[in-house]
Amino acid sequence: MKFLHMADTHLGKREYDIEERYDDFFAAFRSAIKSGIENEVDAILIAGDLFDRADVKPAAFIETVKIIHQAKANNIPVVVIEGNHDVEFHSDSPESWLQVLAMSGYIRLLRSVYDQGRYQLIQWEEGSQCGSYTDIGNMRIIGVGHSDLK
Repeated sequence: MKFLHMADTHLGKREYDIEERYDDFFAAFRSAIKSGIENEVDAILIAGDLFDRADVKPAAFIETVKIIHQAKANNIPVVVIEGNHDVEFHSDSPESWLQVLAMSGYIRLLRSVYDQGRYQLIQWEEGSQCGSYTDIGNMRIIGVGHSDLK
């Protein structure tokens, strides 16, 4: 079983307000996904902060979809666990751009269910596009998103 693990890609970041730094984050992500495809990994795991901010600009979202689509086209599942930069904490809406990617079939977004003071682990299902763990081959990935922590 081979998988590619990354975290803190911070796509959409304009470090020091320099356009070249914005491009660097995407170039590094593109290179990592390409490497995963070339090495025929069984899955790609992104353990938080796919995006730099919850209010992702359309151009950054579109570029992210283009890159992740390469993994999807090669039948490599992309599993994402929500990080603190991926969610809006000052919003009444639970939606995130990660949920849009999940509902569009690009990623498996893992989140736990917190009920009656306890975390419930629920298997990810393709139909609902939600769950807190997923099995890929003989590997089980469990995800507790940042906003799930109490």
